[in-house]
Formats: sequence, C-alpha cells, structure tokens
Amino acid sequence: MKVSVRAVSGYYLQDLRIPEELGRYLRRADTFIQLAVVAAFQTFLAVDEGFQDTHGDCGLILGTTFGTMETNFEVLDQIVAGQQASPILFSHSVFNAAVGYMATIFKIRGCALTVTDFSFPFFRALQEASLALQSGTIARCLVLQVETYSTLLQDARKTHNVDKNPWIPGAVCWLLEAETESKNSNFYLDRLEIDACVSDPLDFLRYDERVDINGITENTHSPMEAAMIVGGEIGRENHPSSLDCRVEGVNGRVGIQLVKE
Repeated sequence: MKVSVRAVSGYYLQDLRIPEELGRYLRRADTFIQLAVVAAFQTFLAVDEGFQDTHGDCGLILGTTFGTMETNFEVLDQIVAGQQASPILFSHSVFNAAVGYMATIFKIRGCALTVTDFSFPFFRALQEASLALQSGTIARCLVLQVETYSTLLQDARKTHNVDKNPWIPGAVCWLLEAETESKNSNFYLDRLEIDACVSDPLDFLRYDERVDINGITENTHSPMEAAMIVGGEIGRENHPSSLDCRVEGVNGRVGIQLVKE
C-alpha cells in the first residue's frame, strides 16, 4: 500500500481570506479554527472536491506546537475578572475544537485527532496518518499544522532576547491518499523517521532548525517553517522526482523521503 500526497496548501495569517462558502461556518470562530478550516478547504479544492459529500472515508490529524493558546488566555481573563465566561469562547479554547469544525463542515467521518507536541508536530501527524492509511482504516487523510501563538509567548521571547525572528501565525495542510497503483503525478511517502530528544526549555522559544532538501539547506526559526518549506517544495512546478528532506534542531531530527515512480 502506497501513501501518496494528493494536494498541499499553506499560508500565513496575513494572507488569510475566508471564502464566501465558509462565511456562515466561521462567523464566530477564532483565528486558529479559521486558519485550519480554510487550509482544509483550499486543499480539497486542489483536487476539485470542495463541499462534496465524499469524505466519509477520510481521516483528519492536526499537529500543533502551542495550540489555541491565546483563546485559552482570553477565557482565563474573563474568569479572573469575575465575568461570565463565554460558552463559545470556552469551546474554542479546547485544542480539538478546530478538528471538530473541520469534521462537521466537510463531513469527515474517519479518525480525528489533534497532536500537540513541541518536537515536529506536523511530521508526527504525518506519521500517524501514514500508519492509519497503511492499516486500511481510512482511504484518505488531511494532515495539518496550525499555529497562532499568543502575546504571552511574544513577551517570553522578548524577555529572553530570542525574538529577532518573529513568529507568524499560519497553517499548512496535506491531503494523503492510500493507493495500490502508482500515479506519476503524485509524490509518495517512501520514508519518514523521527528522532526526538530532550532539550533546554528555552530552545522552544528559539526554534532554530535546519531544513535540507536535496542538499540545499535553509535555516528556520519558527515552529511551522519546516512544514511550510517541505510542502512548498512539493507544490512548486518543475520539482525533481525525488525529495530527500531532513529537518534538524536541538529537538532532534526528521528524515523524510518523497519519490515519484
């Protein structure tokens, strides 16, 4: 059983545009949920599916480093101030809320999971999705990383003088599919290895990593840049038939091989 990458999308918050079709669903949603839902929508559109009721065999796994932290603090602010906490705001403070929105909007009936981890959350979600596809539990799977950060993180980074490279909220999304036959237009996930290690807590405010793709190295400084870079390489025109990707940092390393056959 091969696991192919059918479509990818990724963007930062400043480029977020909520499509008219999603307006009524996201009217009260926070930024984290909006980023996740729009990324999933654009990924489905890349394979001309949109809102078609064809996602019963699809799973959904979202990885995040810090989750919907800002919404959590907004709820706590109301409680500390002695105000009645908003039920909607409270429901959105749950890290799995974005997955719930996507499952409802796109009628996704397969497995739904949120993976929260400081070390390589997107690639951990990718690993979980690959295992689910190979097991035959689902036929397709959306894999995302979404980050919105918080003012607390910004202040902590400034306090420790590691805020030279700003963290920009955003989302990246891949649509994976289990296939028994090769399709030359798709990349296949040939290898994925994650070797995480314990590091200094301050390193989670730096997030210095190196992304190497086919011998070309780029230094990154935020939790989701690596996933953005690898996804962008898959999506660009005139890419090579094989992508040997490595992500290395104080949190460990990831090795991922994508090939066309």
